[in-house]
Amino acid sequence: MKLRYNRVKWKDDPSRETPVDAKNLNIMDKGIDDLVDKVNEMSFNFKILVPTLVISTIAMMVICFIAIISQSNEINNYVQETKELRTQLEEEKKKTKAEYDEKWELHGLIDSYCPTLEERLEGTPYE
Repeated sequence: MKLRYNRVKWKDDPSRETPVDAKNLNIMDKGIDDLVDKVNEMSFNFKILVPTLVISTIAMMVICFIAIISQSNEINNYVQETKELRTQLEEEKKKTKAEYDEKWELHGLIDSYCPTLEERLEGTPYE
């Protein structure tokens, strides 16, 4: 609600246009009374508003804190999964290398016991 005050626009003595009488004094008295009521209302609203703002701020901080903890847990889970995958990859590398080494070791054994193509062709009539 917007209050409106109509000014008297006082004039100096000896003017009789703005007498200091009950009518003009009551206008000022009412304006002062309305102003005091408005200040009291604002003060009451302020007493309600401040705790509401504090509670709202605390609630927002709690929500943000929960979000940060949730993201932190997701990051920790991601890091743990990454470590597990890295360990599995290292194990696979070791296994693959062992299989490769075993295969080539077997191949080397076969080569040492089997004649090469040149050795097989030596002494053949096609030389």
